[in-house]
Parts: sequence; structure tokens; C-alpha cells
Amino acid sequence: MSIGIKTNKPWQKHSSYTPHKVYGSYYDEQVKKRRGKIIRIIYVIIFVLLFQSIFQAPFLALKNIELNGNSFYQSEEVKQYVQGNLEARKWLFFQNNNFFLFDSDDLKNKLISQYNLSDVKVSKVFPTKIKIDFVEKTSQFIWKKNNALYLLDAKGQFNGQINEINDQYIILADNRSYQPQNNENIFRPDEIELIQGIIVMWQDKLSNMAKIKAISIGDDWSKFDIQTNLPYLVIIDPQSKISEQLTNYYQVLLAGNVVGTDINYIDLRYGEKAYFQ
Repeated sequence: MSIGIKTNKPWQKHSSYTPHKVYGSYYDEQVKKRRGKIIRIIYVIIFVLLFQSIFQAPFLALKNIELNGNSFYQSEEVKQYVQGNLEARKWLFFQNNNFFLFDSDDLKNKLISQYNLSDVKVSKVFPTKIKIDFVEKTSQFIWKKNNALYLLDAKGQFNGQINEINDQYIILADNRSYQPQNNENIFRPDEIELIQGIIVMWQDKLSNMAKIKAISIGDDWSKFDIQTNLPYLVIIDPQSKISEQLTNYYQVLLAGNVVGTDINYIDLRYGEKAYFQ
């Protein structure tokens, strides 16, 4: 027994199924794809907001600065410099002071360059503290030139500028017309050797009686004015028998000839005699 299909279209009589329109399923698939994209975008936005909230959280902001090992530079000045670096922008949206975003090596290199340090250690203490330990270069002199103060090592090499006198170092008051360029060749090797020789002999003969505080150096290297912890200048000729001049000064101090005397200077440049003024 055969079943016929009633239709006005002859070709459908022999068809095994009834065709359906498919455009609806296509558009449904497109809608699903759009919804998926929107959901993914929402997730990304949520992630970015969470990420941003973490890296901008006030309780993770480095703001307590602990500074150690700085004997030449004012603590407040260094802290202001560090604070300026912490407040700098990072990745456009963030600040460098976030505990997790902060780059300690970058600040370390900047501090070494800024303050001419031998080394510096920068470390973070969770959640808001930053510790900075200066390792300063070994210095022996304060070089005073044009009303500015600088540190020099034992060879007369530049170690950095400072803001105030430190009694730990002998001052070289440079009154020469010569102006070193770029803080290089401040003194020739023979000049710094001469200065060092005077200091060594002074400490050997007079360390318990008078302490050098400053040496004034002018264009005439046959005359040094030496300021001590005593209330007068000592004038020597650095080109002539320094040991004899200092021995003469030792005898003057030992004899007590200048105790209670109101004088401006003692001039030792004249052999075994010492002139008072």
C-alpha cells in the first residue's frame, strides 16, 4: 500500500522530508556569538578594574622612607628626591610607589648617579616602607670653591657636592684663579701629594697640640694659611723644609709663648724664627 503526498507541486510527491527555513538558526548563532563577545569584554573590564584597584590601593603605597648611612647629605633632601621618584607615573595609569610595581634597581641606579655613591641598597618592607642604605665613597677633604662645598678622596678626586661643613674632614679652601672644568683635574698629583705630606707631618708632630681644620690655597704655592682649632692662623711655606717649620711651631707651643696671647697668625716661613701678628 503506498501513501501519496498531496501537493500542488509535483516535485514534492517523491520528497522524503519536508524542508524547513534555516535563516532563523543562522541569526540565532550570530546573536550567541555577540553575547559571548560582550560577556568576555565585561570579564576583561572587571579584571582590569580589579587589577587597577590592587595596584592603586593606598594600603600598598610606599610612603615611609627609612634612610641610613648618609653622613654628607641632608636626610630631608634625599627623602624628597626619593618621594619624587615614587610619585612618578608607571604604565600610564599607575604610580611607581605601589609595593608590587616599584622597581628597586631603578631607584638604586638613580641614587648612585645623583649622590655619587659607592653603592646603595634599596629594599621594601611590606606594605608601605622602603629602606635605603647609602654606601658613600671614602672621602678625606672638603673642597671649598666659589662658595660651594664638594667632597674629595685622598687622591683629590671628586666624590660629590654637599650642603654643609663636616668637621670630620679637612677643608681645602681653594682661592686659585684656576677653575677646574667638570670637577676634573681639581689638583695635579704633585699638588695633592704636597698637601698630603703636610698633613702627615703635622699629625706626626702636632696631633696632640693643634688640629688642622682648613688649608687656604692661592695662586702662590709658597704660602699656605692653615686654620686650626686654635684661634689664629699658621702660615707655612709648603715649598721649603716643612718638617723644620712644623718643628719650630712645636717648640713655640711647647714653650707656651702663645698661651693667652691675642694674635692673628704665626708665620713660620723664616727659618728658626716665628713671627707673631
